[in-house]
Amino acid sequence: MSLFTELKRRRVIRVTIAYIVASWVILQVADVVFPIIPLPEWSMRFLLAVLVLAFPIVAVLAWIFQVRTDGRVERERSRSSVSQMVLLALSTLLLSAGLGWLWTELRSPGVADTLTTRPRVAVLPLRDMSPQGDKAYFSDGIHEELIARLSEIRHIAVTSRTSVDRFRKSTLTVPEIASELGVQYILEGSVRHSGDRVRITLQFIDATSDEHLWVRDFDELLSMDKLFDIQQDVSTTIASLLRTQLTPSELDRLAHMPTDSVEAYEAHLKGVYYYRRYNVDDLRLAVDHFRKATELDPDYARSWAGLANAYMLAATTYGWLQPDEAIEHAKEYGARALQLNQYDGSTISLIGDIAYWYDYDAKAAEARYLEGITVDPHHIGNRLSYAYLLSTQGRFDKAFEQVEFWLDKEPNSAHLHVNAGWRYFDARQYETAIEHANRALAIEPGMTDARWIKGYSLVFLDRLDEAEPLTDDGWTLRALWLMRSGREDEARAYVASLDHDNTQSSNLMLLYAAIEDHDRTLEYLHNAIDEHSRGVLLIKNWEFYDPMRGDPRFQSALKRIGLD
Repeated sequence: MSLFTELKRRRVIRVTIAYIVASWVILQVADVVFPIIPLPEWSMRFLLAVLVLAFPIVAVLAWIFQVRTDGRVERERSRSSVSQMVLLALSTLLLSAGLGWLWTELRSPGVADTLTTRPRVAVLPLRDMSPQGDKAYFSDGIHEELIARLSEIRHIAVTSRTSVDRFRKSTLTVPEIASELGVQYILEGSVRHSGDRVRITLQFIDATSDEHLWVRDFDELLSMDKLFDIQQDVSTTIASLLRTQLTPSELDRLAHMPTDSVEAYEAHLKGVYYYRRYNVDDLRLAVDHFRKATELDPDYARSWAGLANAYMLAATTYGWLQPDEAIEHAKEYGARALQLNQYDGSTISLIGDIAYWYDYDAKAAEARYLEGITVDPHHIGNRLSYAYLLSTQGRFDKAFEQVEFWLDKEPNSAHLHVNAGWRYFDARQYETAIEHANRALAIEPGMTDARWIKGYSLVFLDRLDEAEPLTDDGWTLRALWLMRSGREDEARAYVASLDHDNTQSSNLMLLYAAIEDHDRTLEYLHNAIDEHSRGVLLIKNWEFYDPMRGDPRFQSALKRIGLD
């Protein structure tokens, strides 16, 4: 009797056909349902692997056992050789693997599982075309909203704002910009806000062919309904062009309006605009605008979060308020923002930052960062803050993982290369830190943080001649270079000549560590802890502090901040 005839007699062919059909249905249903739940991106691959591996087992069981018409299961009376069953198992395994491959090939490209196959889109800064040229805050706000909306679609990879900002006034062509950013598609345009009307012109371009896939002018009376209808329209249109099927939960998020007050929205956008100028005077203006937005709409979660972030900067960076006072405001406003929107990654990240940078509570901060990564995987800040925490505790490999996660997505981001550079500097992997600093400088020449990373790393590698051109960028780098060059008297005289009046204790402790004045370093170290400075969290790993590690005062400082 031929094998095929025996397969038919034992009903193996009937069972395998039923299994293939059932598996196909299961995969199709899962392809729709899994993104809605949502499950991890590997879930579909896991289900496919289970179905492929189970196929030969089902076939062998069908060969051995028979289901009778009365429902009884009996063992087949005809003897089966081991070679027959092995051949059957291998054949069905190969068949199922082939069908699994075919299924993945037939799936819509828009719903691919892996990061590398997702279409990559960059939204360039929108030009302010208002008559007086004074509505940059508004065009910047629309730009950021479009990035946020498109980022809600899990099967589209959207470049972050920090990566595209450098192309604000670029003369490069669209294909050249796309090449630098590593994207296939570009969304560009302009915003004209005049009186009670707004006109938004957008173009969606295939950067490979430089072909316009979609062009649209929106000319509307200014209202929140109209603004968010436009943003929703843009997002769904781009998803359709990229053959991406939106889930019900994605559609709900795209339709969400943070406020129904135009006045509150404009006040919030002004707050964001001034906040991002990163100086004391503009930060004060940001606070005023955020506060106005919350007064106009007390349920405006984003503006409460903006207030919290502004007070956090006032406490930890600019120092125009006493830290205790500023942090209490940051905690209060952050809690209010989270009460209104428990799924906002930036607010969760902020609360984690307060817990670590101010309260030195690593356990509470880590829990927040992990929560933020789970609920808002598109928010860069959670992973970068988490990387900082891991690095300060000496958990370097895990810190690198967090930064590299985003670098894999945006390899041409100067901001991300700087973050990676600092994390490798923390681990004393100075050569790698220099590589990232050079990548950042190639993207944004003159970037101060990148020059610091490179300068410090070169000094600690004793490559002093290479470091010298970078020493004009900071007091501490200059002092350290002089000391390592054997010019100790000159280094100490240089530090003595500086105006220390408005310098934070955390900066002074680093400056005196550079010239090896251990008593002054330890004095300012404990002062910085009293001030709840986040700069002290770096003392466990940085080479600056090596000569003091055996001093009881240094050990006491480590204990005070939970790094002992």
